[in-house]
Amino acid sequence: MGGTPFYNYYLRLCSVRVSSSAHINTTAIDPSYLLEISNETWVTDQTLLNCFHFNNVNTFQLYPIRIGCDCSIGTRSILFVGVDMKDDIIIQPMSSVTGSTTSKIVIDGGEHKPISSSDYTTHSAHIQDNVKLSDIGIFPSCPTNLLELETGVTTFASLLIVPTGITLSGDHRTDRITFGTHTNLAKWMFNFAW
Repeated sequence: MGGTPFYNYYLRLCSVRVSSSAHINTTAIDPSYLLEISNETWVTDQTLLNCFHFNNVNTFQLYPIRIGCDCSIGTRSILFVGVDMKDDIIIQPMSSVTGSTTSKIVIDGGEHKPISSSDYTTHSAHIQDNVKLSDIGIFPSCPTNLLELETGVTTFASLLIVPTGITLSGDHRTDRITFGTHTNLAKWMFNFAW
């Protein structure tokens, strides 16, 4: 259910302020009423959104987490202790984020650097001419900037696109999915990037 509009509705029932256009694939959210996620933001699986901090053995403090528009948060990242992310931020997998961040940066581990044209693509899918998609109810279930549909792509039924996987060594891998020119996809196709 993660990454779907249904999950966003469920999160709203749990008091999360989440945009209907956000893609949330994590269930590690504590406590939910202090979380705000804006438009076109992608939060991958196994990301920890932790709104509390233990001060010592007997006390803890709560902090809000605010995530701006058009952000991408990589797998197994941790956001904690009062995160206030502005718009257009890319957090690489397994990064730790705390406090306030400026717009248009890449966070890789503890390093914050400006987004360059080689780092940043919009969250829009790359779609060429004459593309016909039949059932788009569950489409896309991946970050749209990882999807490319070339000229003449046609689908005839439901399509599930998953650009992630686990390698034999146990590492998480994300890759681009490209459907070449004049590709036809039949009923109940599942497409995985490896």
